Amino acid sequence: MKLPRHYLVVCASVLLLCLAACQPQPQSLGFAGLAQGSSYHVSYHGGDQVSESDLQQAVEAELQRIDKLMSNYRSDSVIEQFNQLPAGASMSVGAELVALFRQALQVSAASDGCYDLTLQPLGRLWGFADDQLQIPDTATLKALLQRIGMAQIEVVDTERLRKHSATAALDLSSIAQGYTAARMARILEQHGIVDYIAEIGGEMVLRGRRDDGSPWQVAIQHPGFAQQPTAWRHSVSAASDSAVALTTSGSYRHYLSADGRRYSHILDARNGYPVQHNTVSVTVQHSDAALADAWSTALLCLGLAQGVAVADEQGIAALFIQTVNAGDAPAAADPAEYQEVTSAFWRDRL
Repeated sequence: MKLPRHYLVVCASVLLLCLAACQPQPQSLGFAGLAQGSSYHVSYHGGDQVSESDLQQAVEAELQRIDKLMSNYRSDSVIEQFNQLPAGASMSVGAELVALFRQALQVSAASDGCYDLTLQPLGRLWGFADDQLQIPDTATLKALLQRIGMAQIEVVDTERLRKHSATAALDLSSIAQGYTAARMARILEQHGIVDYIAEIGGEMVLRGRRDDGSPWQVAIQHPGFAQQPTAWRHSVSAASDSAVALTTSGSYRHYLSADGRRYSHILDARNGYPVQHNTVSVTVQHSDAALADAWSTALLCLGLAQGVAVADEQGIAALFIQTVNAGDAPAAADPAEYQEVTSAFWRDRL
């Protein structure tokens, strides 16, 4: 569904990520696979009434169902059929898509329009679709901005959406993987499993504890170690009686360069330009995985100065990482080159 750009590195028993700091526990179960242009992993214990293979089959069936509904990489998906509609046309997309769009509308409004699901044409204009940077002229950029935006999509009812511009195209990649992680978690719980981590593309939902009673360990990757998957900056110990989502958005892997300047793939819907601040990673904790996914992107778009204020105002638990020195993009591995700032709601949430 999207190329991976969220980089929570999970230290969980037999989560198959081969992290040297995490020793597998023989009592734990787990499985992994590929989905949505990324990978997924499940680690759990309990659930004696279901076999591991049957559980994996149930999870993968759900992944395939969501892919058929929300993928921008297959022409037969529901979302791509909607994207091909002419201006003024409406279509039944199902209650799930309408509910996700409504959640995105809330995040968009709260982020002053920085967050937007209709930026797919804007990304193509800048060249991010084929990794060939093209800096648009002001007139072209302004003309496109008038034809896209959340206001170009209307909620008709609980199952239908309408397009007001033929150019507007929905891309759910900033909210769908969080939603998918929640759906995976729901399947585990339907089979009586209450101690687990369900992760896809770096977005995860966790509950309970590891099989030895210790908290799940989740490591948030240091932006300066982008090429070293086993290196991390910040570790979170998580033990929760209810499901908790953790999602991370980062701008330090996907970018394009020209004339010594780096252009982030995170686009500000308010002006159509790549963000230019030094915030390179935002991690969000939330009870709703879809909202966690959307908010991590929205806060990354806003950057530290605006993002912390919005997170505190909205009651969002968020961890921001930014480069200390002005520059184009993170490169240094030295922790001293980075600054961590948390919203008021980050502490004591897990």
